Amino acid sequence: MKPRWGCAGFTLVEMLVATVVFALIGVGLMVMTTSGDRARVLTDTRLETLNIAQRAMNRLKEDLRAASQASVNNTPPNQCQTDALSFLHAMPPPQDRITYTRDATGTLTRTHTPGDGTPATPLTITTGLVALTPTCGSGGRLVTLTLTSRYQPPDGHELTQTIRSRVWVQSQ
Repeated sequence: MKPRWGCAGFTLVEMLVATVVFALIGVGLMVMTTSGDRARVLTDTRLETLNIAQRAMNRLKEDLRAASQASVNNTPPNQCQTDALSFLHAMPPPQDRITYTRDATGTLTRTHTPGDGTPATPLTITTGLVALTPTCGSGGRLVTLTLTSRYQPPDGHELTQTIRSRVWVQSQ
């Protein structure tokens, strides 16, 4: 039997069904791609926020390990208070004073004041800190540092990260 002219091919309904199926597959792939991209952006934001706090924490710990135990307490001019920490380096006199302060803009500044009377040298450690909370205990031997950082990339995914570390001040 010979097929009749015009009967070969797909019907309009079959074409519409195939188009809908391919459209659904395309939408599914687009959703997966978009979700993956959002996850990447969020991960990058978390890493940057953690890096802000970690850089500051590393510098603070480095200085505290070289601090004089007697200088780390809650009595002025040696201060262990919210958004500020001040102590002397454990070296032969004249001892240098190290002061960390966090200002209202979230900038952490380290000020090195030499014990010989030379002018103090401020240095910006990092920006984006929401809080610097040192807690001095055990007669100045143990300092618990809590840093909270905030990062907001241009795409608007704001993230806050808190890290905590304990440092034993061993120098006399």
